[in-house]
Amino acid sequence: MDENTKDYFSKDRMNFFSDGIFAILMTILVLELKVPQIQDESSFAELWKGLVKEFPKLFGWLISFFALSVIWVNHYRLCKQFKVIDHTILWLNTLLLMFTAFIPFPTALIGDYPNNQLSIILYGFPMICITAIFPIMRLYAIREGNIFESIVPHRKIKIAYFWCPASYALGVCLSFIHVYLAYIIFLVLPIVNMYPRKLSMGGCSFEK
Repeated sequence: MDENTKDYFSKDRMNFFSDGIFAILMTILVLELKVPQIQDESSFAELWKGLVKEFPKLFGWLISFFALSVIWVNHYRLCKQFKVIDHTILWLNTLLLMFTAFIPFPTALIGDYPNNQLSIILYGFPMICITAIFPIMRLYAIREGNIFESIVPHRKIKIAYFWCPASYALGVCLSFIHVYLAYIIFLVLPIVNMYPRKLSMGGCSFEK
């Protein structure tokens, strides 16, 4: 289809909508954190004991907030390189946001049932999907030829893109050995990807 007649959508509207979803989700996460109820308001030990009980929820908030932050940064970097937005890119972006919007639910499960393997599986599933959708979006844009501003060699894409979904899948698999091994993976991945570099979470960002 000719570029002049093809049905394109507003890039700004998609970005504003996506940013709003990310902002809401990152705010919702903190609502799971509750102030401990104690009998003696002046008791350091009692308050500390109550806070320790809240640690799984705090840990879940931490890893999810970092993960959402990295996903948002990579989403920004990827969308910045789009010249135009077509129907397929719009729906791939919507699918990415759908899995992203699911994150607070398994985060709450981790907080309430930190030693339950199903909590780990339900947390890892959207992360795998999100980090897999990024390369699909980029590969589609490259294939179309007139959507993407910068073309990255396919060899680099294959090397970079799928290490992150594979790492989340590894975390889920390691939960069959011990849930703490999965938590290590889930914590390390966002932290590693916080640093600016050519390869980032989900392989979605190649700096120009």
